[in-house]
Amino acid sequence: MKEWQYAAKGGKEFRYSGSDKLDEVGWYTDNSGSKTHPVAQKAPNGYELYDMSGNVWELCWDSYSNDCNLRYNCGGSWGDNASHCEVGYKIWINANDPNNDLGFRIFRSTGK
Repeated sequence: MKEWQYAAKGGKEFRYSGSDKLDEVGWYTDNSGSKTHPVAQKAPNGYELYDMSGNVWELCWDSYSNDCNLRYNCGGSWGDNASHCEVGYKIWINANDPNNDLGFRIFRSTGK
């Protein structure tokens, strides 16, 4: 989760990944047309990463969870309101529940 938040912030302190205005950087309930969109159609964040707020939830690994049936999602999706797309928002979801708004992005700290 901390690696995801670090990457999503892009070296800046914006509400969303790359801007304080979600329409500039992400797809969410107000602008998505209820569907996912191709990557990089909105502006990137400071690390040139796209779609870290909105479009699809991102599955995050959290070493503090001992329950294999839970997954930690970050970033919000095309079907969520703006508050769910904020960099600091996170939600635990049952791993067995089907989703049509979940993606996967690999992050790992380098130990530096």
